[in-house]
Amino acid sequence: PCEECCKTCEGPSKQSCLSCGAPLFLNKDLKSCIETCPEKYFGNEQLRICQSCPTEFCLICSKEAPNNCTKCLENYFLNKTQTCEACQKSCATCSGPLNTNCLSCAKGLFLHNSTCIAQCPIGTFGNTTTNLCESCNKTCAECKNSNNCTKCENGRFLNVLALCEVCSSNCRTCISTASKCLSCYEGKSLNQITNSCDSCHQSCETCSGLTQTE
Repeated sequence: PCEECCKTCEGPSKQSCLSCGAPLFLNKDLKSCIETCPEKYFGNEQLRICQSCPTEFCLICSKEAPNNCTKCLENYFLNKTQTCEACQKSCATCSGPLNTNCLSCAKGLFLHNSTCIAQCPIGTFGNTTTNLCESCNKTCAECKNSNNCTKCENGRFLNVLALCEVCSSNCRTCISTASKCLSCYEGKSLNQITNSCDSCHQSCETCSGLTQTE
């Protein structure tokens, strides 16, 4: 006799079914009756078999309308006609409506504003774990990762820990330490010996050079 789940069979085991009764479908590869067909197949209600989705590159299609795909294989997206269209090569996955609307990127590329790029824009860095362009620490102008700045905004300097610290209020820009000025605010001149900003002589409206009177 057939196993209880089979309608007809060629042997007594669950893997010897030839046909199935409702609500089950025959998986021909496994010769077994199952409730839900695997990916790339839909349950044909009339034949009671798992039948291949007719749409190319389709992962899931509905038994009510098998020509309408509901989910595509990786590297493909579902377009307006319910068929699967290839993503642009730079995308690992994409969402549509365009093949350039990436959700994730191919190896070596980083996702930024739904586009996969090799070099992340200034103010962000390429995270090799997530393959995303992620924001630098807010004190950085440019960075290698979230903890290591490579360039600072004006008014900050790069310290030995690769973080950007605020310059002394006396300096417009500085380097190495908060008090080692590179440039000064109006009304002060850079003393290139001491790397400090000295007030201009009272007779000067503006000044520059080594002395307060220049």
